[in-house]
Amino acid sequence: MKIFLASVIVLTSFAASAQTAGDSAQVAIETLKKKVARLRVEVSLKSDSLNSAIKDLEVAESKQLISKYSGGSSGSFIGAVVRRESKLFKQNDLFSEVIELIKEGEVVRLLDYKVSYWLIAKGNTTGFLDEWSILENDEIKGYKAAIKKSNHDEIVNAELTKITVSRKENDAAEAEGERIWKQAQKEVVDRNKKIIAKYGKSLGQKLVDGYYWIGMSAEMAKVSLGEPEAINKSVGSWGVHEQWVYDGIYLYIEKGKVVSYQNSN
Repeated sequence: MKIFLASVIVLTSFAASAQTAGDSAQVAIETLKKKVARLRVEVSLKSDSLNSAIKDLEVAESKQLISKYSGGSSGSFIGAVVRRESKLFKQNDLFSEVIELIKEGEVVRLLDYKVSYWLIAKGNTTGFLDEWSILENDEIKGYKAAIKKSNHDEIVNAELTKITVSRKENDAAEAEGERIWKQAQKEVVDRNKKIIAKYGKSLGQKLVDGYYWIGMSAEMAKVSLGEPEAINKSVGSWGVHEQWVYDGIYLYIEKGKVVSYQNSN
């Protein structure tokens, strides 16, 4: 009987614990659902705010374009009639985003000309219409010619600017190269003077000219030929024998002096 009661108590306790765990999990889920719902609202609000800002930006950019080209070729906007229903593109590109359809017979304002497309204004909206959609008259033809010439002049001026900048950069590079070369020459002259001052005119000049001979010291060999590319050592009863490796030259050093050499050239 005691065993049975104990079992019942254990099962009851386990069931209560499981119920508590289940309740906690449900609470956590509900909390997360509320959080997700709140974040969705925030994202939606921010998305609406972003879209509104984008529209404001587009309007501002359109107004800026209209203001920029407000002079036209005769001191005012040039009006033009749309000869057929046409798509108003965001860019001067057939595959660009379509802003809206412009109906046949509508009057738009011409702002600029960009390779087979007119930049036009309709109210506060700006975009590109292909040139065949515009009914041209003599004034529009003259306006287009003036813009083409202006654009051509801008391209020429831009190329001339590039050439000028390139020349300046080349001149600067040449000047820097000249400075580095002169500095290197000065360093060589200063080094040679120090060598001659230390070893005397006759011996020093030989070292400056890169000569090497049997009996010269290891220090003099480094002054004449520089640091060796590699040093191979042999150790025996006679002492230490070193082979100094240069480009095509091998000096053999014993007791700090050149005892022989080999020239592969």
